[in-house]
Amino acid sequence: MKYMIMHYASQADIDAMAGKETAADPAWTPEEVRTMGEFTGRWTAELVESGEFVDAAGLAAPVPSLKRTPTCSGSG
Repeated sequence: MKYMIMHYASQADIDAMAGKETAADPAWTPEEVRTMGEFTGRWTAELVESGEFVDAAGLAAPVPSLKRTPTCSGSG
């Protein structure tokens, strides 16, 4: 049996982990970030040791989209 495990973080989550308080989340402390990193490191090591780990790929962090205002040009 195989599983795909996906971690998702919103922009507010990323901001909180970077130490920025948001309306949705309080800012993470350096200790909280370190604890999360240690946990995910141990978890990945366990998966590698058991032969279950296949691959890991990080995606780019979310970037707030630019606000665009539609315009109409020409006669169409």
